Amino acid sequence: MELDEEFLKQLLAAFRGELDEQAELIVDALLDLEKPQDQAVRRELMERVFRAAHNIKGAARGVDLEPVADLAHKLETLFGTLKRNAGAPTEMISLALEGVDTLRDLGHGLNPGDPTPERLPALLARLETSLGVPEAAAEAQQVAGDETPANATTAPQSARPADTADAGTPPDRVLRIPAERLDRTIALADDLQVSRLEMDALYHRIRKFEGEFLDLRQAIETLSAQLQKNPDLDPVSRSELTEQVPASLDKLSRRAHRLSRFAKERSKRLDYLSAGLQDGLRMMRLVPLSAITQSLSRNAREIAADLGKRVRFEVFGDSIELDRFVLDRLRAPLTHLLRNALDHGIEPPERRAADGKPEEGHLRLEIRGGGGWINLTLEDDGHGIDVEKVRAKALRHGFLSKADSAEIEREQLLELIFLPGFSSRDEVTAVSGRGVGLDVVRANLREIHGRVWLDTTPGRGTRFHLQVPLTLATEHGLQVSCGGQDLVFPITCVDRILALDPAEVTQLQARAVVRLEGRPVRLRRLAGLLELAEPPLAPGHPLNLVFISAKGRRAALVVDAIVGEQEIVIKPFQPPLVSVRHFKGGCLADNGDIALVIDPDDLIDSALDDTTDLVAAPPPTVAADAKSEPRVLLVDDSITTRTLEKNILESRGFRVDIAVDGAAAWRRLEEESFDLVISDIEMPNMDGFALTRAIRSEERLDDLPIIIVSSLNSDENRRQAMQSGANAYIVKGEFETARFLDVVESLL
Repeated sequence: MELDEEFLKQLLAAFRGELDEQAELIVDALLDLEKPQDQAVRRELMERVFRAAHNIKGAARGVDLEPVADLAHKLETLFGTLKRNAGAPTEMISLALEGVDTLRDLGHGLNPGDPTPERLPALLARLETSLGVPEAAAEAQQVAGDETPANATTAPQSARPADTADAGTPPDRVLRIPAERLDRTIALADDLQVSRLEMDALYHRIRKFEGEFLDLRQAIETLSAQLQKNPDLDPVSRSELTEQVPASLDKLSRRAHRLSRFAKERSKRLDYLSAGLQDGLRMMRLVPLSAITQSLSRNAREIAADLGKRVRFEVFGDSIELDRFVLDRLRAPLTHLLRNALDHGIEPPERRAADGKPEEGHLRLEIRGGGGWINLTLEDDGHGIDVEKVRAKALRHGFLSKADSAEIEREQLLELIFLPGFSSRDEVTAVSGRGVGLDVVRANLREIHGRVWLDTTPGRGTRFHLQVPLTLATEHGLQVSCGGQDLVFPITCVDRILALDPAEVTQLQARAVVRLEGRPVRLRRLAGLLELAEPPLAPGHPLNLVFISAKGRRAALVVDAIVGEQEIVIKPFQPPLVSVRHFKGGCLADNGDIALVIDPDDLIDSALDDTTDLVAAPPPTVAADAKSEPRVLLVDDSITTRTLEKNILESRGFRVDIAVDGAAAWRRLEEESFDLVISDIEMPNMDGFALTRAIRSEERLDDLPIIIVSSLNSDENRRQAMQSGANAYIVKGEFETARFLDVVESLL
């Protein structure tokens, strides 16, 4: 009996997984039927929902969930009628959607043999009334065109990844994983087991080597003792003793070389396998964004109907997958923004008509992926946000002073919308209250290291931009050196890195500021904020600045050096260190040391308080004429390196163009003229060596200076760079702004 109960539990879990998939398929198709479609597409959609209802009916009977089977049967009849009539009236679609919701509730809430819930007969009666034809006739027509027996039990079908759950199990704790992903991960685990055995063999070889080394050490000690006791030992005996040592050393040296080479090969193999296994495990948690966009489409339909608005909601790119944890926490922010767009953004039909717009509003969600991030844009074609109204409200409620109001930029005004308690709406609505809650949107996204910002055009609409990581297993950080410490900024808070001439620091209201994109940004020394040792600023040397954004505010921080971008795994502090200011945890730096990870939300508060600022330097000098500025082509596939080098060069008056790989750089060089090329080595499509050789093969470019800036620090790479035709070679790990500029200027 125990076995039967366990089997039934597994069967129910499989059924509920299939139920979710088939119900999702029905909802998607029904929502598509409300859009303009040609007859062939409509027939295909109706066939799809009919088959899905039929599958649910058979599967429900297979697990003895008769109330679910009865409701699925009634929906199947409805869909069969609509299929034959090639029609899908809005009121029938609404009723069908209600039926699908009830199917899901019953399928997850009932157990085999449970009686029919009290609410079900009324819904069945409404479905029967909507048919408008005797049910027996409808069923007869339905079965006549149906090759599958009505009482057939269907096995759970393979489909795209979706969460499944049996009764009492949270949905986010169970995942359906495609077999091919599982097979790849198992294969990697098998290879990892082989490598483990090889490492065991290496361990035993090292132990043997250790024994031979000890034997040699003992032989040397014995020889030394014999020579001390008998300094007059005859030459033959002395020669026999002394020759043993070099021979043994030579033997051990060869053995050590073989062990080193074997260990290096195994280490590379383990790196490859562990990275692949980690990626495989991450992939198992990936689910498509369509898992939440379906409910968004449904919400858009229902909210628009409640508000008396006509809205067309389109989704693009929701087949992109991301971590289930991130997806679950993205649902609430997207839902909130959707409700705001429908309630506050898109106008009623009569107002749209008066403004010369189509009566039907347009809401669009576009999803794009790349570089470990998912970018979402939710755009409406409504009346947009009145920026001056936001300014007035901010003044009235103390979010903004009169002095700041006169200087604040438009983008900064829009950022106020995300502050707690701010709202541009005065009236309360049933759909989204007073508009309060955009601060919660930002807070929810921050939990998954995401960002949100917006832009708006009066009379034309608003776009909310969201960026979230593909997975939270790892993230990227910018490592800096400050006060003798290795520190890491989460890359999501870093706006820009810049090497700035101290002469460009100015004073604004007795505070040190620098200008970025024409706007003043408060300048502070990070070492001072963190109470670290503050080395004196070297006169004439550029300031290394990191611009960070948090809580809708921005600050520029002076650091000793920019080390570079790296992948990090943040380990939160444990008691009693949980309340350490300015830091959120630690991570392993590239050099193997522990680095502290900055908490940008906490740091921005300290950076923008009223304590003593960095003293401003003299006013900046007038920039040189753009026509006389040397033009540099910067070639690197790392955004961090490109940004750092570009800012250093621009601070000295160079005009800088960017290419992301050697092939792109070569196309630019064929069409344009440059005074200098600075290139990385390891890049896709064409590496730095190949680019250098291509430049030197072109007579027109033969005297064009080339600097290689690479993380590869070996004599062989330097030699190859010089043989290819490079004029200088700089190692990124030894990168210094002053030396970099000296090399650049010496070649120009």
